Amino acid sequence: MSAVFRRRPLDPIEVSDGWALDVQIEDASRWLQNPKNAEQVRDSILDIGFNTRPSEKVAVQGETIPLKFMQQLVDLGITLWLSIYPPLVENQISD
Repeated sequence: MSAVFRRRPLDPIEVSDGWALDVQIEDASRWLQNPKNAEQVRDSILDIGFNTRPSEKVAVQGETIPLKFMQQLVDLGITLWLSIYPPLVENQISD
């Protein structure tokens, strides 16, 4: 999956192609730092689809979304949509 800005009626813009949440946030945040990019996606929806890939070694896993990234989204009026996918076979996931 990927991090995609959905901008109806315009075409979506993909800014990351990894499955890891932290990688997608980093990619999207870096992409938004360019003012021209940020203006293209103002008032859009950022759709991040990720796979948590739980480990058998811990009972609970989680990740955080950095405040700086959340502020970037708020400043641009961007809604965050998180699509959580079940664990996939390891060789099907490209990081």
